[in-house]
Amino acid sequence: MDEYKLAAFDMDGTLLNSEKRVSENTKQAIRAAIDAGKYIVIATGRAVSECEDCAEDLEPIRFSVCESGAVVYDRHAKRILYRTGFKKELADVILDIGTQFDTMPYVLSLGEAVAEKGSLEHLGHYHMSVYRGMMSRVCVLTKNLPAKFHSTGRGIEKINFYCASAEVREEVRRHLEPLSEDITVAFAEETSIEISPKGLTKAAGLSWLCGRLGIRPQEVIAAGDADNDRDMLAFAGLSAAMGNAPERIRRECGIVVRDNDHDGCCDVIRCLMEEIPSKNPGKKI
Repeated sequence: MDEYKLAAFDMDGTLLNSEKRVSENTKQAIRAAIDAGKYIVIATGRAVSECEDCAEDLEPIRFSVCESGAVVYDRHAKRILYRTGFKKELADVILDIGTQFDTMPYVLSLGEAVAEKGSLEHLGHYHMSVYRGMMSRVCVLTKNLPAKFHSTGRGIEKINFYCASAEVREEVRRHLEPLSEDITVAFAEETSIEISPKGLTKAAGLSWLCGRLGIRPQEVIAAGDADNDRDMLAFAGLSAAMGNAPERIRRECGIVVRDNDHDGCCDVIRCLMEEIPSKNPGKKI
């Protein structure tokens, strides 16, 4: 059996507990794995700036795959290693569609999170109150967000729409269908929708990083809890569903670990260190 060399963790609902912190037990396990020569990698939908809001908790981790694969960031060198994004015309169309509905646009651009000035006051309406503190610290706020990107042509890697309800989210998704050849759409959080360039997923960003590090997919463990983790979980030699993941995610994974409030990531790191076999779908450890 191949030795596992790298573990990739989603952040929200996985590496971070309900208080949006990394537990002390998980911090110790991460440090032990890195000291043993293993790679611990973040793989998240967050922008670089949003990840770095947790810098103290993530200190020993060098690499992060951000914005659902659009950016690979070297946290220690403070340098973007890889970046891709939308063509301007396509980003304009997506923003035009999403802003027709009761949504809060949230644009990830050049590693930063950009939101409409005043929008953070309405996070509760869009089921995103848990992120209020982080967003207030890291968001770049602008007036008339779509016009800013229309006029400046500033690069966009990813577009999120935080929707007022699951029904609104479904309506946005339906209106995005004509663009399906050019975009990848994923549901996240309670009522959010994330839009990336076609084929761009956490798996794509993780694959790029693994190529740079000389690590094969079968030497990777990936852990997540949501639909936007599915490509990454399928990419890895061993996929781990958090105990708090929906049943559809748990069914697809090689193992199911404890939830994010009970050190499930420690279970994953134990697999990284102890070479737990990968072919046992749904096994709980």
